[in-house]
Amino acid sequence: MKKKKDYVETLGPNGTRHIFTPKEYKTFMKGLDAYPDQHKADLLKRMLNPVYHKPEKG
Repeated sequence: MKKKKDYVETLGPNGTRHIFTPKEYKTFMKGLDAYPDQHKADLLKRMLNPVYHKPEKG
């Protein structure tokens, strides 16, 4: 299956994964920056391991 748009895949703790568009990912990260407990927000950012995917050509 060919992907036609960019997307960001996050691989979180316990095998969780989520797929964002680049715009959604930026919004999600801004939300984490505004989170009251910055220690937990920083831990979550480190655990997400974002993988950026470009559209496939062909």
